[in-house]
Amino acid sequence: MKTLKKIFFIATLFAFVSCNNTKPAGYYHVLLLEYDVNTPQTEMINDILHFKDISDVLDVAIGKIESNERNTITNFGYSIVLTFKDKQGLDNYLKHPYHIKTYNKYKPLIKAMYTADFEPLKMN
Repeated sequence: MKTLKKIFFIATLFAFVSCNNTKPAGYYHVLLLEYDVNTPQTEMINDILHFKDISDVLDVAIGKIESNERNTITNFGYSIVLTFKDKQGLDNYLKHPYHIKTYNKYKPLIKAMYTADFEPLKMN
């Protein structure tokens, strides 16, 4: 079942970003987080939104995953999409001290995390 959820997650993200003409071309880092109920959500969201302060991060979007008949991944709380100019920007972000500090702060509270990194398809 986990493999099916991963495939659905990745396919959905490719469809969303590739078909969304309002998003700039770039490189995307997408996460789904399942976290412990004791996680301080407001603090976590604010810490994640501060990723925008890292020079290589062009945009950060975070949202609570809605529970409805369309969503098959309901045990995850939040989805996060970070936008970079290119893959090198993502690589720089992953090594940035603020990212490492924030990841280590919440790592003990994360039950599961799916990630996908990709460049949108160029459509004619």
